[in-house]
Amino acid sequence: MSEAPYPADLYALLHRGTPGDLAFYSRQCAGASAVLELGCGYGRVLEALARAGSRVLGLERDGDLLALAAARRRRLEAPAAQRIALVRGDMRHFELTRRFDRILIPHSGLYCLLSEVDCTRCLECVAAHLTDDGLLILDAYAADSFHQLAEATTPLRTTPDPHWEDEEFEPLVSVEQNGRVYDVTEASRWTPAQQRLDVVYRYRSRDGGAPSDGHIPQRYLLASQLPGQFEAAGLQLLSLHGDFRGNPFREDSEQLVAVARLAPRSWSGR
Repeated sequence: MSEAPYPADLYALLHRGTPGDLAFYSRQCAGASAVLELGCGYGRVLEALARAGSRVLGLERDGDLLALAAARRRRLEAPAAQRIALVRGDMRHFELTRRFDRILIPHSGLYCLLSEVDCTRCLECVAAHLTDDGLLILDAYAADSFHQLAEATTPLRTTPDPHWEDEEFEPLVSVEQNGRVYDVTEASRWTPAQQRLDVVYRYRSRDGGAPSDGHIPQRYLLASQLPGQFEAAGLQLLSLHGDFRGNPFREDSEQLVAVARLAPRSWSGR
């Protein structure tokens, strides 16, 4: 999750993943004896995996989101609920007592790590917790196509500014919670040199009152950077696709789906 507060209930209303991701991760985890999801949020992926028969552990830094995940687990039938465990922790530095044959970072979760050091630390923790034949699987939006515009684009600001003007926001969608309707608008700021994209979602209730903001700062990665980023943490990129159907990644792909394993030297050193 982001550094700035984002009301957990509003986050869960809007951020519902990418179409096809639940079926994809269920297929990838079929037959796995132990699955770890980093940044599990309110438990959307955990529920799908548990319903499919996987035993899953969800790690999440935000306590309010973790509470939503626990509530979601309580609503499940007993067999599926018993296959879900939850732990509060930071994906940049965690130490668990077991290893996993699948570790997942869905829905651009890796981009919430705002420095190369943090990204490497996270992936090093992944390497330390993978079984010898285990897989890291992640998905994110593909940034390559719009990053190519950087040379021709002058960002409005070179660093993120905590103050967001009303005119920066554009209509996005309307969502409903317990009979209350929110009109959601979106604003973003792009700093190409830092591969930084800051996004704010503003929720304005039709009942009136002050709006609520949810801030998601991101540091995106380019496809060409993934092999080196994995290698620095003792991992090896196995495959890179442009969607959940297995189509090759291309410069104009809108999605990035990566699978990695322990690098051979990491495996032999255990």
